[in-house]
Amino acid sequence: MLVFTLIILPVVIFLLSLGITALIRRYSLRNRVLDIPNERSSHTQPTPRGGGLSITVIFILASIIVYILQLISTGQTLALAGGGVLVGLIGWLDDHYDIAAGWRAAAYLLATGWSVYWLSGLPVIYLGETAIQLSSAGFVLSVLAIAWLINLYNFMDGTDALAAIEAISTAVFVAVLFYLESQTGLAILCIVLALATAGFLYWNLPPARIFMGDVGSCVIGFGFGVLALAGENSGSVSIAVWIVLLAIFIFDASFTLIMRIIRGERWYSAHRNHAYQRLVQMGMSHGELALSVLFINMVLLWPLAWFIYVTPGATLMVLLLLVILMFGLWGSIQLKFSRSLQ
Repeated sequence: MLVFTLIILPVVIFLLSLGITALIRRYSLRNRVLDIPNERSSHTQPTPRGGGLSITVIFILASIIVYILQLISTGQTLALAGGGVLVGLIGWLDDHYDIAAGWRAAAYLLATGWSVYWLSGLPVIYLGETAIQLSSAGFVLSVLAIAWLINLYNFMDGTDALAAIEAISTAVFVAVLFYLESQTGLAILCIVLALATAGFLYWNLPPARIFMGDVGSCVIGFGFGVLALAGENSGSVSIAVWIVLLAIFIFDASFTLIMRIIRGERWYSAHRNHAYQRLVQMGMSHGELALSVLFINMVLLWPLAWFIYVTPGATLMVLLLLVILMFGLWGSIQLKFSRSLQ
């Protein structure tokens, strides 16, 4: 039984994702569900999209199975599976028909509202040893935060392997923390998400043979948001840990959005202003970018996340330091890109 759990089952999940992604690729090519390059793209050839459906299907089915095994609560299951189905469905339809941004936003808010309800909102948040009472405001804050995480993960899925590498890196690390906190069901779901993403990654390695699409990137962002809320409310893995682990995605997307709003640009329209896109425009390959993000995660963000996990009192200090570091990195890339145009 131990061999099956530790070796055979992970291999099965990986191969299942590998096979499903291959079928989706064949379907997308046959039905011309393609991402056509334009002036805002980081790729040059029409490429099938929607490959993240394999991740979505496996993750949602896993949440139901883990519930049947009585390893997660009813509320956690309804939050993950119920909200995940809606986010995945909208993402799949958008990959096919380009749904208007307003309708997508409404659907994502509905899905996050449903999930936050079943997780009982966020009545209090702990920043280290400081407890901030949010009461009903915590519900609204949680809905908006998860909705933003859905969108920013989609925004950051713009180069080969990047979103998949980030998902695997984050999910594996959090799985360890959940396991240490005896949250076995949540730990298993993180491992399943990492394995399913790894199966997809085989097809997404540069040059990508299929893109994740909204059906994958949005569900990963949603899944991380719901798992973060579940971890916070169970007192196991704080939201602060998730912020550290996802810092590159969170701060690149957020700083870029803020700057576009300040400049009076149409912040909701497609663009190539993110720092990671600037790096590609300056000559960094997709593979080099993905490996660089993985390196930063493992060398800097993993240690910082572990530090505030074992030393909660340092949370505020670490988060402040992280904001400064990420803004400095983001700003230096943007400045270097501007100078390259002169």
